[in-house]
Amino acid sequence: WFKLSGGDDFIEDANAGDADAIALLNGTLDSANYGSGDPLKIKHNARDYESYGIQTELEWKFELIGMAHALDIGARWHEDEVDRYQPTERYHQVNGSLAYVSTDLPSSSNNRVQEAEAVSFFLMDHIEVTDRLDVTVGVRYEDIETDETRYSDLKTRDVVASTKSNSTDEVLLALGATYQFNDNWSMLAGVHEGFAPADGGAQNLDPEESVNWEVGFRFNTERVAVEAIGFFSDYSASVQNCTVAKPCKINGVNQDFGSVKNGEAEIQGIELLTTVELSSSAEYSIPLSFTYTYTDAEYTKAASEGGSSVQKGDVLADIPENQWAASIGYVAAAGWNTYLNASYQDSFCVDTTCDRSGVDDRFLETDDILVFDASASYPLNQAATVYVKVDNLLDDQEIVARAPYGARANKPRTAYVGLKVNF
Repeated sequence: WFKLSGGDDFIEDANAGDADAIALLNGTLDSANYGSGDPLKIKHNARDYESYGIQTELEWKFELIGMAHALDIGARWHEDEVDRYQPTERYHQVNGSLAYVSTDLPSSSNNRVQEAEAVSFFLMDHIEVTDRLDVTVGVRYEDIETDETRYSDLKTRDVVASTKSNSTDEVLLALGATYQFNDNWSMLAGVHEGFAPADGGAQNLDPEESVNWEVGFRFNTERVAVEAIGFFSDYSASVQNCTVAKPCKINGVNQDFGSVKNGEAEIQGIELLTTVELSSSAEYSIPLSFTYTYTDAEYTKAASEGGSSVQKGDVLADIPENQWAASIGYVAAAGWNTYLNASYQDSFCVDTTCDRSGVDDRFLETDDILVFDASASYPLNQAATVYVKVDNLLDDQEIVARAPYGARANKPRTAYVGLKVNF
C-alpha cells in the first residue's frame, strides 16, 4: 500500500491558511506551481510479517488446608518479524492526475528488519478461602529480546548501516479478591503489576512499568445488575512507541520510529455499569443498559533522560475524560429483536501539550461526538437469521482523530444487511 510522504507539512500549511496548500491537497493546483516545484513523494509501505510460537497451559484442582484451589500454570514461546523494503516514487500532480517522474531507493529507515523473541511463564492460583471469599494470586515472568538491522540503499542488503538491540526481563505480581456479602451484594478489589516493552527499534530502553489498583461493588437481582469500580494506575515509567500516526517529540522534533520515555504518570477514574429489564412477559422483554467511564490522566513527573518533550502536568494524549453508552431493546419470545444504541465520547487531546498555558490547541483536540446505531434481526428458521444494522443513524460527522496527517472524521451512515447460518 502507498501513502503521501510529508503530508503533515501540507496539512500544517493548509491549517495556517495557505491557499496553495489547500489547492494542492484538493488536486486543483499542479505540484510544479507549489513551493519549490518538487514532485510529490509517494512511498511504498511494503512489509512482510511473520509470527509463530507455541503455548501450553495446565490446570490442577486440589484442596489444601480446607481450601479449594484451582491452579493454572502456563508457558509460551513466541517469535515475530517485520521486514520493510519501502522505496519512494516521485510524481508530479498535473491537472489533478499523477505523472510518474522517478523512484528513489529506500533510506536505511525504510530498509530494515526487526525481530523479537519472547518467553513467558505464569502461575495463577484461584483460592476459595470460604463460601464468601475468593482470592486469586498470580505471578508472571516475561523475557523479550528484540533486534533491528538497517541496511544501506542496496536491495542486496550486503551492507549493514546500523544495528540495535533491546532486552526486557520482568517478574510481575497480581492479587485479587471478591467477597459475597449476600445473594445480591459483592465486593471486588485487586492490585496488578503491568508493563509494556519498548518498540523493536529501541536501544537499551527499559519497559513501561505500572501498578494498577481497582476496588468496586456489584449488586445483582433477577432483573437489575449494577456495578461501580474505581481504578488507579501509577506509571513509574511511561514509554511511547513512535509511529507516523503518532510521532514522539524528542528535543522538540517529531520522530516516527523507535521509542521514548515520557516520565511518570497517573490514570484514575471510575466505571459504572447498569443493566435493567424494564418490562417482561411470556411474549417479550425490554432490556436497558448504560455504561459510563470517567478518566483523569496526566504526567506527574517529566522524564529525566531521553529528550522527551513531556512536562509535569501534561495530559496523556488520546484519553477522553467522559465516555458513555446506552442501549434499549425489544426482544420477542418468537426470536426477533431490535435495538437502539447511543454512544458518547468527550473531545480529547491528541498531543500532550494541548492543555498548556498559551498553547494554540485549535488543531490539537478532537470534537466530542454522540452517535446513534440501530439493529434488528429475525429468525427465518432454527438455522438461519436475517439481520439489518445501521451505524451512525443520524449521519453525524465530527473530527475523531488528527493523525496521521490532519483531521479525520468518524464513519458516515453505514447500513448492513446480512444472513447468519448455523451448521
